[in-house]
Amino acid sequence: MLLHILAIKIEPNFTIENYWHWFDKQTILSIQQFRQRKDQVMAFASALVKRYYLAKILDLAPQYININYNHHQRPFLDNHPKIDFNISHSGDYLVIAISDTAKLGVDIECQNNQGQLADLSPLVFSKSEQSLVANNNDNFLCLWTKKEALLKARGVGFASEEYLHTNLTLNNFDELLNTIIYSSKMFSYYTFAICLVSE
Repeated sequence: MLLHILAIKIEPNFTIENYWHWFDKQTILSIQQFRQRKDQVMAFASALVKRYYLAKILDLAPQYININYNHHQRPFLDNHPKIDFNISHSGDYLVIAISDTAKLGVDIECQNNQGQLADLSPLVFSKSEQSLVANNNDNFLCLWTKKEALLKARGVGFASEEYLHTNLTLNNFDELLNTIIYSSKMFSYYTFAICLVSE
C-alpha cells in the first residue's frame, strides 16, 4: 500500500524565476498568469510537486509524469491509472497526497479564511451539519475540509448536489460506505482533511 502525504511551507518571496528551466513554456505561462506574487509562488510549488515529487515517489523521470484533468478539473495521471493524487493549498501551506489503493482528496484551510467561508454554511452543509457548525469557526473548518476532501476524492466537486446529502460529524474520523475521512489541526492555524475512497 502506498500513501504519501507531503506538506510544504511556501515562502512568498521565493525567487521562482531561477527555476524556469525546470518547466516547459506552457507551465511557466500558467504560473505567470497570476497577478499576486504569492499566488505565482504557490502555483510554482504546485507545479513542482506534481512534476518532481510524483516522479520521485513513482520512481520515474519527470518527463513521464503526464497529468490530465476530468471535467471537474480533478487531476489524474494518464499513464498510471492505479495511482491517485490530490493537492490543496491555503495560506502559507501546500499539501499533496498520493495513493495506489484508493481515490483520494485532500483539503487544507487557514483559520484566517473562516470569516469568508462562514457565510457559505447554509449553501454547502446538510441540515445535520449546519446544526453542528452553529457559530463555531473550528467546527465549520472541520466539516468544510472533510466535505471538500470527500467531494475531491469522488471527483465531483461542488458542481454536484451530492454535497447536500452528507451527514459528516465533528469526529476526527468519519466512515461512510467504502470511504474514510480524517480531519486534524495542523501548524496551529490550519485544519486538514484527507478522504480515501476504496474501489
